[in-house]
Amino acid sequence: MECIEFVVPGLATGQGRARFARVGKGVRTYERTEDMEAKDRVGWYFMQAAPGHKLWVGPVEMRIECTFPWPKSWPRWMREWAAAERRLYLKKPDASNVLKLVEDALGSPKRQVAMRDDCVVTPDGPHRYYVQSNDEPPCMLVRMTHRPELLPTKGWAIK
Repeated sequence: MECIEFVVPGLATGQGRARFARVGKGVRTYERTEDMEAKDRVGWYFMQAAPGHKLWVGPVEMRIECTFPWPKSWPRWMREWAAAERRLYLKKPDASNVLKLVEDALGSPKRQVAMRDDCVVTPDGPHRYYVQSNDEPPCMLVRMTHRPELLPTKGWAIK
């Protein structure tokens, strides 16, 4: 069981919708530039945390924790309340889009940085919180654990 943990500094972003463009009589899909840059950034931080990593085959558990700054409009009592307990962040980007972006950055057929395919991921989260203090910069913590022992031993072929 191998475990890799890395931090992506900055605000977490979610996977955007596919975009469409007309090409002659047909339609072509493309990704937003912001999404491609965010995926490249996640992949770069993964490669810094795990140099020489070989692609994982089989189940991968993934836990994502994102922290966000408090709104400047919050009064002092609300900031103290949020600092005393880990308060959930319930705004955009939504958790499923953050997960999609990280999965695609590390295991889509085009990228294949950590795993062959992102369909083997068992997610735990993403969990989104406000930072404990505004001195703490926002970031995204990703913890991945390879669990090949969860594969059946007989009659299972991995392509």
